[in-house]
Amino acid sequence: MQPEIIAKVGDSVLFETDLQALARVYGIPLSDRKQIIEEWIDSEVYFQEAKNRGITNSSKFKVILKDSEKKLAKSILEEDYVQSKVFEITDSEIENYYNSHLDEFLYSQNVFVLTKLNFKQFETAIEFRNSVIQKNWEFAIKSYPNNVIWEKKIVAQSDLHLPQLQRTISLMEEDEISPIIDEQDSTFSIYKTEKIIPKGTQIPKENIIDEIKVRVEIMKRARSLEQLRRDIYSKYQIENYEETK
Repeated sequence: MQPEIIAKVGDSVLFETDLQALARVYGIPLSDRKQIIEEWIDSEVYFQEAKNRGITNSSKFKVILKDSEKKLAKSILEEDYVQSKVFEITDSEIENYYNSHLDEFLYSQNVFVLTKLNFKQFETAIEFRNSVIQKNWEFAIKSYPNNVIWEKKIVAQSDLHLPQLQRTISLMEEDEISPIIDEQDSTFSIYKTEKIIPKGTQIPKENIIDEIKVRVEIMKRARSLEQLRRDIYSKYQIENYEETK
């Protein structure tokens, strides 16, 4: 049974099996098949037009094609080599990388440890805030166990989603509660600044372990590719006559 034809440009045909192969090679999910088809059509149209204009027979095209084949072969070889490796990241490697790059792990802006309380009714938010002012935070929390959704988070000033909220939080002191914030989604919030971390403060290692792991893996990949390069170079007799001039 012949595979299903997905698209055609002149006599050139894109089959379903071709589409699946393109998606697999380029790591594109099949759910984006429309994008794959459109890009195939675009490339095919330009290729056929270039062919009709004689570009594919030109010396310029042949030189670039030959060089591109070699670069592509190198790229695939390196990709296959790296994918065959397992780069395990140890705790000591994370610790060593962090300690040797301390100046790269500083907060670039003020960061806040916030408790956010979310209310469905504006009146309930007013009552809660008055309860904090008249009594204290702990009393208010206990008084509204079923009316409040609350969470604690560490957030940079620029990541606060409303300009009004950014201004409000930036002016608050530690252990202070905010005015009632209209979240623009039919809910109302009150924020409490548990802690203010000034710009330039060292970021704790525990907060950026995932980023460190990525960096260490990139470093290991680079070292692995350098070892591959040395191994390959050692297999061939290389003579560069230009260097002897």
